[in-house]
Amino acid sequence: MSTSPQLTAGAARLGFSASAGGRVTLLELCSSNRDELAKTVLRPFPDGVGPARLLHWPKGGIYPLIPYSNRVKDSTLDFHGRWYGLPSHPDAHPHTLHGHAHRMIWEMTSLTKSQVTMRYVHAGGTEWPWPFSATLDIDLEPTRARLSLCLRNDGQTPMPGGIGLHPYFQHDRRRHQKPGLTINLAKVAQSRTQTSNQNRSRDSTQ
Repeated sequence: MSTSPQLTAGAARLGFSASAGGRVTLLELCSSNRDELAKTVLRPFPDGVGPARLLHWPKGGIYPLIPYSNRVKDSTLDFHGRWYGLPSHPDAHPHTLHGHAHRMIWEMTSLTKSQVTMRYVHAGGTEWPWPFSATLDIDLEPTRARLSLCLRNDGQTPMPGGIGLHPYFQHDRRRHQKPGLTINLAKVAQSRTQTSNQNRSRDSTQ
């Protein structure tokens, strides 16, 4: 049984932890609004994970990828004609990946029965030279969870950046069942187009 705080909506449950990197720790959803039983969607995040273990991506829940996702080759960024060195990850040396926010303490800024907002503020430093803030808004409904992740440049100069979410979906291979996951690709494409257009507009004003 997870000891993390939980949102509820009907029989659906969503656990979260601001102190463990602003992550979702469990998710159980219903097939319809009439269902009285919810099914496990995510592999639950293990209890008792300390800060040191967060560095090695404990497999469970969903964690935010901030201020970048995927790998930065050789832990070096070339941005606006200048090279920036980042700490390499011990499991991916000499590269780094997925940012550092998933192992930092976030702040819970709002909470209701079915909604929570968590926020992380970085002043700039070794992990990432630029100051930024990030928010994760989560809304739970009986049949779905809405996650909205935002990254904001808090400095006076341009900053590179990227965002992502890393889920661990529950899947019992012994039963040879396909995971019950549906993604609306049209909405994903629309979201990417809007983000790209916003970035172009932002770059043109800098």
